[in-house]
Amino acid sequence: MVPKRLLYIINNNLCTRCGACVGICPHECLFLDKNNFPSQQNPCPIECNFCLKVCPGLEVNFSKLTRQVFEKKFDVTNPMGEFKKILVGHSTNKTVRENASSGGLITQLLVYLFENNKTDGAIVTIADPNNLGKAKPMLATSKSEILEATQSKYVICPVNQVIRTIRKAKGKFAFVGLPCHVHSIRKLMAIDRKFSEKISLIVGLYCHMTLETDAPVDMLEISKVSLSDIKQLEFRSGKWPGGIVVTMKDGSLKKMHKGHIKDAFNILHRLYYPKRCLYCIDGSNEFADISVADPWMKNQNGQYPFHKGSSLVVVRTDVGKKFLDLAQKGGALFLEEISIESFLDLNLLMMKKKRKMAFVRIEKLRNKKQPFPQYHTLLKITNRDRFNEILSSIELILGKTEFTRKLGLRIALSPIGSLIKKIGDIQKRRKRGL
Repeated sequence: MVPKRLLYIINNNLCTRCGACVGICPHECLFLDKNNFPSQQNPCPIECNFCLKVCPGLEVNFSKLTRQVFEKKFDVTNPMGEFKKILVGHSTNKTVRENASSGGLITQLLVYLFENNKTDGAIVTIADPNNLGKAKPMLATSKSEILEATQSKYVICPVNQVIRTIRKAKGKFAFVGLPCHVHSIRKLMAIDRKFSEKISLIVGLYCHMTLETDAPVDMLEISKVSLSDIKQLEFRSGKWPGGIVVTMKDGSLKKMHKGHIKDAFNILHRLYYPKRCLYCIDGSNEFADISVADPWMKNQNGQYPFHKGSSLVVVRTDVGKKFLDLAQKGGALFLEEISIESFLDLNLLMMKKKRKMAFVRIEKLRNKKQPFPQYHTLLKITNRDRFNEILSSIELILGKTEFTRKLGLRIALSPIGSLIKKIGDIQKRRKRGL
């Protein structure tokens, strides 16, 4: 059994499956089931409620966290959050840059800080060698372990279960995670000074939403690729932006979809979305020291100028700026500042939509008197926003059941899906006047 309050969170689709409750439990009463939901292993001897205090699914006080991290007032109308400057950069190590998803900036930064004794390691996410397509967290305490975490993993990962390991370990560590992971870490840092002193840097990843772990497995099944014949699965294989590719045991490669990773993700996130992601209002990882994303910028010719692999970096705190400056001066990173206008053109509309759609959905839950995540802030919602949310919900219909998910994916991977994509690409080019 799960403690009643945690069961309430799980049963009402509030659990982000970040793993924090498992990692924080002082009596090690909890473990994660096969779907990364918390479950009870041993009876809870006392109700310390630490699991609830750090849970980002039930509550995240954005105003409180903004004061804690930036000493400023939270502005709900600004989905980009506080920041000092915007950079685009990449690793100066050719091998790291080529093997990474977007220029290897995070990997190279972590390696530089570790090799120069600025950190004693980093909390990262690696591919689970025992579960194809899944990911697991790791406290990396060597260069080789940091390099093992290179490349993106788009499936749910309970990163914060390593809280238990961090609290027992000596030293200071960099932390890499999605917004829900960072929310929980910031909440814990506010109530545990000793833990706070162990976190030297928080690197946040942009997140539209993550994927259920059966997404890549279903792709393999529909493509008639046997799990027993596969050696490795990569979400961002090949030149930027890369795509989902499996390496067979005989050394051959098989691409799992048409187009690149963005094309694949645009399909998968509509089919394999975790329900809690629909209510998240933080797509830009506002409470990290630096937030990192792909620079999906296009020039006037409709081309990506950063096609050799780079990362968009939002510098939010003095801590983030200090470590980036050190890595740049040490020759580990190439960084260049871009205009705020270019940054907002790329990100603002997408982040505004994510936040507004989440608040419309929360409004629906509130009107139905159903449980909803508490952010302690409100955003003005218009009838147009409500109409747009209806349209967004229609796009998500096939993702409601296992059967319809597989049906939608089967269509997307078929010749019909390829035709639909081609038509969509033509329409996009026409809009850009190309």
